[in-house]
Amino acid sequence: LLTSVLDSTGKVTGYIEECSRLKIPVLPPDINSSDMGFTVSQEGIRFGLLAIRNLGRNVIADMIAERQNGPFETFNEFCERMHGKDLNRRGLESLIKSGAFDRIHPNRRQLLMGYEPLLAGLDAVKQKNLEGQLGFFDMMADQPKEEYQFPQLEDFPLSEKLSQEKEVTGMYLSGHPLGEYADLIPRLGTAKIAH
Repeated sequence: LLTSVLDSTGKVTGYIEECSRLKIPVLPPDINSSDMGFTVSQEGIRFGLLAIRNLGRNVIADMIAERQNGPFETFNEFCERMHGKDLNRRGLESLIKSGAFDRIHPNRRQLLMGYEPLLAGLDAVKQKNLEGQLGFFDMMADQPKEEYQFPQLEDFPLSEKLSQEKEVTGMYLSGHPLGEYADLIPRLGTAKIAH
């Protein structure tokens, strides 16, 4: 049902609210678990990648196909494996803001502030390969690669994360700005804006 109304953020939000009322967990998007549409798992309903802005069917299909070679262990590995495919910077930012990488790299600020140098490094390596500028030591397969280190930054506060989720999915995924008042709202008898 959720997948059938993906084009209507209002309907998706309404159905997710109903899931919440029925105590059916709707899990946030996950780079290793989410499919095109919403799917059912042991833990609940997994958010579909098509509901994230700036992601097309082709790039999602590429990610799902690449996952067949094994799950993405780190954000760096994801970028390496997806490099040269249709995933652009706006799509990558949307994935970060939606929380799709939270299970493999929970600090969204680090990813948003640090992904550009990582991609620039991958572009430089690709360019060297194309120009045939690999040296003897570059070609040694058993040489360990130096893992890109993200800047040491404190993660966004929950309010900022919620705002980013709303920006890229049209809804809040890891909470709600009024969550701390959830018990108070029914007691006050307040009406929802929709009503």
